[in-house]
Amino acid sequence: MSPSFRLAVAVLIAATFSNSGQALTPPSPVVPIKSAGTFESEKLGVRWLADLDSPRVRQWVSDHNQKTRNWLALTADGQPDPFYASLAARYKELAPSNPAPYIETPSGKVLTKAGGLVLVDLAGVEVALAPKIQHADGSGVSVVAEYKVSPDSSKVLYSYVKNGSDVNTWSVVDLASRKVVAGPLVVRLNDTGWASDSQAIYFTDWDNAEDLAKNIRRTRNFRVDLSTGQQELIFQPPQKDSREFYNIDDLEYQGQRYFIAHRIQGVAEVPVAVYLGRKAVAGKGEFQVGQYAWKTVRHPLTHRLGKYIAAYGSKIILRSSEAGDGFGLVAVDFAKQFRTSTLVSARPNQVLIVAQRVNNNLLLQFFNKQDFTWSIEVADLDGKIVKSFKLSDVGLPDVGAVGGFVAGKFSKSAFLVYNEFRVPPTTLKIDLDSLKLERLPNAAPAPLDASRIRYSMEWVTSQDGTPVPITVFTRTDLPKPKFGYLFYYGYIGIPQFSWWNRKIQMALEMGAAVVMVHHRGGGEQGVQWQMSVKVDRMPSLEDSVAAGRWMRKNLGVDKIVVTGRSFGGMHSMELLTHYAQEFDAFVPVVGVSDVNEFLSAGPFGFYAVDDFGLPRDKKGNPLDTPEWRQALAKWSPLANLNRLTQLKPTLIFAADHDERTGPEQSYYMVEALNQKFPGNQLVYFYEEKNNGHNARSEFVDESAFLGRVFGIQQLLPLK
Repeated sequence: MSPSFRLAVAVLIAATFSNSGQALTPPSPVVPIKSAGTFESEKLGVRWLADLDSPRVRQWVSDHNQKTRNWLALTADGQPDPFYASLAARYKELAPSNPAPYIETPSGKVLTKAGGLVLVDLAGVEVALAPKIQHADGSGVSVVAEYKVSPDSSKVLYSYVKNGSDVNTWSVVDLASRKVVAGPLVVRLNDTGWASDSQAIYFTDWDNAEDLAKNIRRTRNFRVDLSTGQQELIFQPPQKDSREFYNIDDLEYQGQRYFIAHRIQGVAEVPVAVYLGRKAVAGKGEFQVGQYAWKTVRHPLTHRLGKYIAAYGSKIILRSSEAGDGFGLVAVDFAKQFRTSTLVSARPNQVLIVAQRVNNNLLLQFFNKQDFTWSIEVADLDGKIVKSFKLSDVGLPDVGAVGGFVAGKFSKSAFLVYNEFRVPPTTLKIDLDSLKLERLPNAAPAPLDASRIRYSMEWVTSQDGTPVPITVFTRTDLPKPKFGYLFYYGYIGIPQFSWWNRKIQMALEMGAAVVMVHHRGGGEQGVQWQMSVKVDRMPSLEDSVAAGRWMRKNLGVDKIVVTGRSFGGMHSMELLTHYAQEFDAFVPVVGVSDVNEFLSAGPFGFYAVDDFGLPRDKKGNPLDTPEWRQALAKWSPLANLNRLTQLKPTLIFAADHDERTGPEQSYYMVEALNQKFPGNQLVYFYEEKNNGHNARSEFVDESAFLGRVFGIQQLLPLK
């Protein structure tokens, strides 16, 4: 996020509350930023590119964009390239057409549609609650990214996101009157939630522009009373130099309202952390935040991963590695001296990927570590399994990608979206009364002949002897692939599945063999698979090298491109600096090049330290040590640029509204490569305008790049 954009967000927050007569957020303890010393970007003389709004940097971006756009989209004589046009047309054809999941309320069905939030009332009439916004000043588009129905189903908390930013603008709409009754609240990421009585909401306040200008980092949680608009400080992490952020839940027990602060970081696996609060003066073993006394349920410890799921009665339910390497569910009973019991045990060959409470059910998704098949299960609140489903029960492959459950807290049905490389997104519905799984029809069949795609799962041996799973997709109608396409994600415990990905399908239609490597650090194989490379990531790079060598030997490919996004983009940069000789082209997308700078100065990176194995003491205090920083520098891309002796074709993508990794991280790598190899015609860069970390559209450009590099100028469509 540029400094001017951060300031605009801060001004909007201040204007929102001062204009409505609400109190500004009260002061609280602050945490100064700790410097990791001289960043690699400074040593290499490229850190001037962090001044995102400077005329020099904007001109630098413009020049690179023009160079790359001309090369990708125009012929040698400057005319529109027909191959580029054919890629764009085919990409559009492959768009999914599955019906949107919805949440049923007494007022009708609530769902997102065409970038907005709609209500389909009981008469079947569609009402726009929050339409998509096309900003008249040309600054981009705001769409409804997420919504949460209140526990009493009378209101909806929803967020607008502009240009795929991490900054969400949250409001509350009343379903009966269809009027906005609260908001906007400007919050980074999706850190909001409902109070159990539906009369208040909770939100996380991150460090704003003024904080960052003073080198201060902090997160705090507030409660907003919807009847008065008043906001109140309710929680702040107790750790010294805290680098976490939390959400709030609550429940009533024996006439007392309790509050639960629980750590979140999207779908990343982080140390589980939970605190129990009440409105009171802190006693022995408690700590005070505003008017609330808090007691520790779980401090964040480096090797105890998991997340809060729900609470009922006096029990707090956690998905936790305490139950075993594949995760399970444990219940912590605060009425019985925080005694812990196991509700759902970890299973030897499965990983519990998702757990969610809906009504009086726990909905579970188990992933098989050996064959990558799914089991969707329904349990009662005591953990007893009452129903199990396979995807093949509704005619789908048992491998693929299964999304989280879409449901309100007391819904009678839950939706989820399934997709696989050969199967477009398909909406499934679980009726929680009859315990039946239903497949909802798509609006149109996919223009993809899946019968011509061969799937297999293989295991390759990494340099240290570790077996590493890969999934392989090849065409049955080609005698030999034209090139290899090696794809991966990152190291933050997020599992990578075979899913409907149009840019990967485009590679297949260009004649590629596609391989996904499930390297160490992902969530497919349990806790130890993740933790083994949190700090030393060289084994993960060796896993990818082993996958590439397997492709050459077993698929007969002569050329291989490696590509990934976010932490996968960082992985691509690492492979470029450490193993350039093993591959033939590189496409890092919104990656990180200077890891220690990212973890010290990044708006999000400062809080992402557990993704990199940050040491902690027994109370969860972060230990940002020189030894830890030095270990990260051993593999960080910019810190190892001296290892790169032979440059290969490289296209690096960034997005101008990317606050997650920051566009400057991509700028650094491009400039450093061009300084190391002056006058080269191999490094290209493109920055998406009015786009963020999760709203990029680099897909056609990446395909065009592969066409240029591998001499392919015609698609072989699978239709």
